[in-house]
Amino acid sequence: MNKKIKILLQILVIVTILFFMGKQIANSWQYLKDYDWNFNYFYLVISFLLSLFYFALIAFGWFLILKKMNIKINFVKAANIRAATQFGRYIPGKVWHIVGRTYYTNKLNIPSIKILTSVGLEIACSLIAAFIVFLFTLPFFLKHTNFEIFLFLFVVISIILVLIKPSIFSKFINTGLRILGKSEIEFNLKYKDIFLIILWFTFSWFLNGVAFFMLINSIYRVDLSILLLISGVYAISWVIGFLSFLTPAGIGVREGILSGMLSFYVPPSIAIIISFIARVMIMLVEITFFIMFTFIDKKKR
Repeated sequence: MNKKIKILLQILVIVTILFFMGKQIANSWQYLKDYDWNFNYFYLVISFLLSLFYFALIAFGWFLILKKMNIKINFVKAANIRAATQFGRYIPGKVWHIVGRTYYTNKLNIPSIKILTSVGLEIACSLIAAFIVFLFTLPFFLKHTNFEIFLFLFVVISIILVLIKPSIFSKFINTGLRILGKSEIEFNLKYKDIFLIILWFTFSWFLNGVAFFMLINSIYRVDLSILLLISGVYAISWVIGFLSFLTPAGIGVREGILSGMLSFYVPPSIAIIISFIARVMIMLVEITFFIMFTFIDKKKR
């Protein structure tokens, strides 16, 4: 019964969001019909290539975590496993991409508990990095440059830097493992390791923001001065979408948040269409990334 209720809630959330987004498009139909839909294919290709590079960067981020945990695996194999299992995010439950990684790495005689920990670290570092990107763009988003907002940013980032201390970070990881009924693990990453990994993911998120900025410009012209703002909007919409346990891969939720925040800079109806095109772009990049690294991995054998 609980499973049926959860599926019903997932459908209800997605349908509700799509209804209001559809209503906005319907109300702006005349504007959309008269809009000059000439895609700038140069910006579109650049966006696609930058997104592909972003996926390579986050795959390398997971590889760095594996390396720091003394797990012997080459980057191509790690990237291929990550690429092959990332589609599991679209299956309700939010765990299937993790299950997939443990399945493939078990064939390499890597303990499941280590892979679960590495994925947990990757998700935690990526969430923190995306949130940091949003924090850095918050003063521009709120149009505030006063002392209070910078004090707030200083306090929040200071708290984050304290929480990633290995002795504290490991308690969060092991508490989660205990809840799952798993054995605790020895946490051998140093503070510097975690800090550098978060820094790596932060750079990756900024690059992803640039890719999204290029995607917007392929449809609707926006000024370069809001590049950082667009990066922050894209990062926080991913965070909220990821944390929305009701929908797989944040489908619907991410688009709703993204189009809502993006409508500060582009017409609301255009923002909605851009959010859907962004989802399609992600899927196409994921498929391309999977094909590329499957081919490279087979060539290396």
